[in-house]
Amino acid sequence: MSTHICKSKTSRLMTIIDDILKSQLQCLHPLVIGQECKHCGHNVGQNYGLSFEYIRRGLRLSHEAATRWKESCTKHVLKQKKLHLVLDIDHTLLHAVYFDKTTNHEDMEYFKILDDLIVSEKSGRIVKLRPFVRTFLKEASSLFKMYLYTMGSRRHARAMAKLLDPDHRYFAKRIISRDDNPNSFKTLDIVACQERAAIIVDDTRIWPKDEENLVQIQKYFYFADNLNSDHGYLKTRTDESQTYGGLMRTLTVLKDLHARFFKSVECRDIRQTLKLRRRLILEGCVVYVVVGDTAKANRLYEMAMKRGATCCKILNSFVTHVVSNEGGPALQLEKNVHFVNPGWIEAAYFSWERHTEENFHITPSPESTSGKRASILWPGCALILLFTTFLLCTCKRTY
Repeated sequence: MSTHICKSKTSRLMTIIDDILKSQLQCLHPLVIGQECKHCGHNVGQNYGLSFEYIRRGLRLSHEAATRWKESCTKHVLKQKKLHLVLDIDHTLLHAVYFDKTTNHEDMEYFKILDDLIVSEKSGRIVKLRPFVRTFLKEASSLFKMYLYTMGSRRHARAMAKLLDPDHRYFAKRIISRDDNPNSFKTLDIVACQERAAIIVDDTRIWPKDEENLVQIQKYFYFADNLNSDHGYLKTRTDESQTYGGLMRTLTVLKDLHARFFKSVECRDIRQTLKLRRRLILEGCVVYVVVGDTAKANRLYEMAMKRGATCCKILNSFVTHVVSNEGGPALQLEKNVHFVNPGWIEAAYFSWERHTEENFHITPSPESTSGKRASILWPGCALILLFTTFLLCTCKRTY
């Protein structure tokens, strides 16, 4: 199966190269192997065009050839009622650590009873697959043409791909590593697809050019380390939920996005589908954050806005949700406002659904207000309120 796909892709590429050559008076080196143009033999240097070495060793294409090839690959996939899906590896599909970063003999004995944990003496690593990953890949493959993309080495990427896809059903040669990417960030430029039909699933926002395509998943930590000593399911001998963990929730989102994309007659750009879907989650919520830590507050504001909420930096009568650390400072209002901890925003951000406030409810501390209550502005101050809100309320939304 994978051989047929490879031949089909090569055939489409060669047709594109022939068309480009016919339309040019002189060779502009659309196809390069190593540093040599396959048409005229000219040495173009090692940084020419875009690298697709993960598909064929030394393969580089001119920007025009790459653009046309990506368009051809996307049309081919769309005819199959599929989209492209680019998956990160580490902390998204699995957690891998070296032996010296794990713990003791007791842990090593515990590993023996886990079906989804692999100890590789050859690589010196212990790999824990994320719960639900097998089902996730199987079901996603019916809706998407999938790629693996990591900032790890090519050796690491292929080793992890072998564990995730031992029968080569899902990824074939579509395994991209830092050896294929000259940048310090990830980019869809070197993926054989158009951005309008690609979804990215990653635990990090390392896609500055393609963040519109990103579905961010919560990091999966099974093993604790010095930087994340508070994380790690191994410590408590538990694991992420199969039925409501990160991959299960993400698969639900992906299925919904796929259905919305192909149902829409007007919108044929998944980035627009993502934008519309994001803004529905917390639409109508007006959020005021008071957590003490400015960096954390800004992060929560950003997460809320990315899910459709309106965020205010000053307390006013439009606020529907006050977000505060449990037991920490929180103003009391003489109206029906939800008081929730930051988990309410984080849950909405990663699960792409609004959660009931009762599950995240906190009781405002009377001591924190020093006996003072923030009263709602009376109706006669409507104009002042609107003017103040215009000046001081961050009403900008990020979709």
